[in-house]
Amino acid sequence: MNRKAFAVVAILLFVNYQTLSVTIDASIPSHIKKQESESYQWIWEELSSAPSSIIGEDVVFWGESLGPYHNYTEISSKLSLLNSTFSEFVDLYSIGQTWHGRDIWCVKLTNETITTPKTEFYIVGAHHARELISVENCLYFIDKIIYETGFGLYENLLTSTEIYIIPMLNPDGLSIMHFYPEQRKNLRPIDDEGDNTTDANLDGFLDDELERIYFWNETSNISEIVQEDLDGDFMIAEDLPGGVDLNRNYGAFWNGTGSSSDEIDPLYRGPEPFSENETRALRDFMKQHFFNFALSMHSGIEAIIPPWGYNGTLPLKDEVEYNALMAQLKTLTLLPFWNETGSGYLANGVWDDYCYLYHDIICFTLEVYEAVWNGYFFDYYNPAGNSILTNCENIFDALVFMAEGPQLTYSNSLPSIAVESPRSPNQVFENYTIEWTMSDVEDSNLNCSVLVSVDGYSWTVLADNLIDETSYFWNVTDVQPGSYYLKVAVSDGENWITDVGDVRLNVKKEVEGSRFGFWLLAISFGGLAAIYIFFNIRKQKKIGKIWGREQSIDDQKEDSKK
Repeated sequence: MNRKAFAVVAILLFVNYQTLSVTIDASIPSHIKKQESESYQWIWEELSSAPSSIIGEDVVFWGESLGPYHNYTEISSKLSLLNSTFSEFVDLYSIGQTWHGRDIWCVKLTNETITTPKTEFYIVGAHHARELISVENCLYFIDKIIYETGFGLYENLLTSTEIYIIPMLNPDGLSIMHFYPEQRKNLRPIDDEGDNTTDANLDGFLDDELERIYFWNETSNISEIVQEDLDGDFMIAEDLPGGVDLNRNYGAFWNGTGSSSDEIDPLYRGPEPFSENETRALRDFMKQHFFNFALSMHSGIEAIIPPWGYNGTLPLKDEVEYNALMAQLKTLTLLPFWNETGSGYLANGVWDDYCYLYHDIICFTLEVYEAVWNGYFFDYYNPAGNSILTNCENIFDALVFMAEGPQLTYSNSLPSIAVESPRSPNQVFENYTIEWTMSDVEDSNLNCSVLVSVDGYSWTVLADNLIDETSYFWNVTDVQPGSYYLKVAVSDGENWITDVGDVRLNVKKEVEGSRFGFWLLAISFGGLAAIYIFFNIRKQKKIGKIWGREQSIDDQKEDSKK
């Protein structure tokens, strides 16, 4: 083969290879190509060879890694990589910290390139530490939404909605699962006996809190329990890891028979409503948003649970809608209604009641797993590793259904909202009028709230209950200098929708005395200018010191001749 023929063949092979590469590459959604380069693993890839159940407390056998379940470190790493890999769809931030200083992570899913008004929805997992499957439900939901959006399935959802997922509200409690799988509560230090026990070794636990712990006996190949008397009171295992039941700590019907004032009781409600870092963080998070729907994930039974937890009835105002939604959720999940389970207990200070009573959120608790009691806590609350994905898939469609903002018993269009000012970069020193436009096809009275944020995640309410108002006067005299996002939320009485302004407002701070200095400088320059003009006129018109015309030498000679 001569050189020319060889060159032609080489070129054809190169062109064909490039064409094939482009064809294959184009068939892969952009976010999947990213995850390959960034080594992001979808949860179904992570759990492809998850183990089956074993005799004993599985989580004690697995140790701190929690086996196929995700521990706090793994969750933090996974979500961080998710955020950096799919930044066009994902934001990650902390809504607060636990008693032991762990971040409570929140994932925001939405199409970041679309800045039109959106509705808001959220899911929270792991109020209770031992309900690990609720964390996996959240992680699976996140991964599948992002993955399938690459194929166009959830593009409309992420264009019109901001979805917030808090996979693990109680990371402290989850951190001790491998040696205390009974843990339901958080890890607020509790001096059970009031004997003033301290945390001498600064490990976050009072010195007598761990009188009952689990370990894996390698010889008998099963989990066993060690019970001790650590405080010398001749009582064994009466001091357990401290804590408050986070799902009895909300400020709605807090004090009742559906919770306990006994610090040792698993249903201990805490010393007061919102006494816990975790529930305060979630309360403040809800105050910064305007959710129409929300879900809390649990396990231990299988049930769909609406408000009211404190008396077992449905909210009268939305009873018809709740019944319709529960019927649809039952169809999607095959979970029974709460009143069909035979449990029938009342619960005070629960998440559902607070969400509905104070934020008017249509919300449900989904209890997604139960098992026959076999003497092991982990097995009772969580499926075996090789059944995690099946459980997650069973409830996925219900989560999507709620995220899409269903309205089953009434016809109602979302109101429209658009923040109109600022429209261009500017700076303000004393005040600014925030303006917006809004409308509603049903001509409902519109209730508005105005919020500001430095980072776009943590919001402060400037004003609320602005009925049919389209502007708000913001006095920024005492506001910290910075660049602020502006958000306006509007409700027609049924649904909220929010809009964040496209341009941030720059609040500047004058230096103390700067205004006085400005006027002093202005007066000084003005005075100098006046003096200059005055003497220039004198010179041009030859005006003398006696305010008459200054005579020239020739004029003086002419006068002397006269």
